[in-house]
Amino acid sequence: MRRLRKTYKSVLSGGLTSAFLLCTVAFASAESMGDAVRKALTTNPAQKALAADVNATGYELLQSKSEFLPTLDVTGEIGGEVVSNPNVLAVSDSGRLNNTRQVAVSIGLTLFDGWRRANTIFRNASRLDGRIYRFLAASETVALSTVEAYIDVVRHRQMMGLARKNVTRHLEIGRSVRERISGGKSSVGEGFQIDERIAAAKDAVIGVESALLDANAAYVRVVGHEPRGHLKVPHIHHVPSTKDALISASLRSNTSIKEADKLVAEADYDREIVNAERYPNISLNGRSSVGADRSGSRGREVDGFFGLNLSWRLYGGGLRKKQLAALSERELQAQYQRDDRRRDVKEVAVLTWNAYTKGLKRVKVLKSQLESNKMLVSSYIQEFELSKRTLLDVLDVQRAEFNTEVQLVSARAALQFSKFRMLAAQSKLAQHFGVDVSELAFEPDFEDRLLDRPRDIFNIDLEPLR
Repeated sequence: MRRLRKTYKSVLSGGLTSAFLLCTVAFASAESMGDAVRKALTTNPAQKALAADVNATGYELLQSKSEFLPTLDVTGEIGGEVVSNPNVLAVSDSGRLNNTRQVAVSIGLTLFDGWRRANTIFRNASRLDGRIYRFLAASETVALSTVEAYIDVVRHRQMMGLARKNVTRHLEIGRSVRERISGGKSSVGEGFQIDERIAAAKDAVIGVESALLDANAAYVRVVGHEPRGHLKVPHIHHVPSTKDALISASLRSNTSIKEADKLVAEADYDREIVNAERYPNISLNGRSSVGADRSGSRGREVDGFFGLNLSWRLYGGGLRKKQLAALSERELQAQYQRDDRRRDVKEVAVLTWNAYTKGLKRVKVLKSQLESNKMLVSSYIQEFELSKRTLLDVLDVQRAEFNTEVQLVSARAALQFSKFRMLAAQSKLAQHFGVDVSELAFEPDFEDRLLDRPRDIFNIDLEPLR
């Protein structure tokens, strides 16, 4: 069984050598995690749909600015007209069909409307900020999904290497056992035992291969193409020092909470828009018309007007009261949704921290367990050579080592993912990969800009999102 010990060492070193050569060949076409995240953020259909929503909301903001500008209307008409009014018209004109025609020009400019227009544009600015935050929150979700898919592909590739190495180990053990059977040192039953374990090892390869194909499919779903070349998960060296630090940072910077803040502000502006009906509407109006043969009379007519117009609804059937009651409930709804969002983010931060600390402990334990497994395998092989252990004992510790290796790969992957999830909880994952907010969306500060400089209302430019 001296060959069995050599086989164990050669398979281990040979597997590492093969992996190194594979990495060297694939390095030129390797896709980094940052490349994958950037690809997903710029090509994912869900992201493009949200970008279109941001653009549409931006144009709605620009639409609301038009209410601060004057309106100019031109109307015209021509046709037959009959007016029968003998008390006013001459007998020859009353009831006569006239070929009437007229051209009119009117201009209007609202001077005061109870601040309805101002609150409307502030509401739309807040809505645009909210849509941007929603887009950025979704970007973090896409980035995290990409990271998860990337790590999962790496994990299953590593497991595939372990599974194939496990088959090789069992095949080498099988050859050694058959030599012992030929020499009368092992029974025929031990040949059946190793055959059964070889089949089980090959079946494990099939299972891992199927899982790897599923991981590749998830990668394609997020990134848009198959994993390319050798994938390597980058290290994150700096994480929050405590759970409370992670919670605090997440509540402070998470974009989904900021979106919820904007929904509250939007509801408040909606209430003020309805409150504008308590005040009169004052506008500056002018009109001028030129026509002929109108209103039953004959000849050319010219009239004009320029002055102030006031309209004030003193009673509207109690509609405004009901509207305000409904909007107050909407504002409460938005506030409670924000509180719920904060709880969600806090829960994610806590769960992520728990997964991180658990991962640290589990990796440490599994590494220690794997070292024990390796020493146990080596010891059992020696004892088997001295007929102090059965082949089944050797195969059982061999299987235990393989299982521990697989668990360690999964534990390391989970630990790596928890670190990236910490960044996502703080809405810093895309930024970690060098993707700046300005590359994804407008700066979400439209409401603040208008509140600070309301006279600059016409100086807002919206460039289409790329």
